[in-house]
Amino acid sequence: MIEIHALNKFYALKDININFEKAKVSLVYGESGSGKSTLLSIIATITKPTSGKIIIDGENITAYNDYFASSYRAKKIGFITQEFHLFDSFNVKQNIAVALTLTSFSLKEIEQKVQEIAQKLHIEHKLESQVSQLSGGEKQRCIIARALINEPDIILCDEPTANLDRTNALRFIAILQEMKKMKKTILIVTHDTIFEDLEFIDARYKIKDGVIE
Repeated sequence: MIEIHALNKFYALKDININFEKAKVSLVYGESGSGKSTLLSIIATITKPTSGKIIIDGENITAYNDYFASSYRAKKIGFITQEFHLFDSFNVKQNIAVALTLTSFSLKEIEQKVQEIAQKLHIEHKLESQVSQLSGGEKQRCIIARALINEPDIILCDEPTANLDRTNALRFIAILQEMKKMKKTILIVTHDTIFEDLEFIDARYKIKDGVIE
């Protein structure tokens, strides 16, 4: 469970108290600038809150220093962002595989895992391509592949369909359904209406001006 207690961030979040259940899919929706992305960034230990804490598996992750936060993200978190944080000097295969560099997988195992996730996201034909050769949707699928390849316990999705056409958005949603069956904890923040009526989403919360309503 992700337990959030009295979480504040200047100009973004105001006294957030909420629990996101383990092995469930939760949706936080709201307009741009409502605080959705800031909330996700704090849960991912990328951003520090002004005050408050987040407890995951009995640990206060907001108290981690940079080293422990980085290690925690690598082992536990799959973070799908709407921004393209890709390495321009790497090809698609290398950008996806970088998520496994701190693991004990062999090069052969890494190669297999990259192929498998690339096929699921229909970018296997782009594995040798440079980032500059990709469309916006292909870059987004590369980001998704990198976030999911290590099969993290917690999957955080920040506007994950923002750069996808409907066909690829539905493919991504199918992958989320697979992840739910594997008992992953999934948190989606978005204003995309494609998520409104999906039956596999367990809880929905509205955020406005930094407050969960």
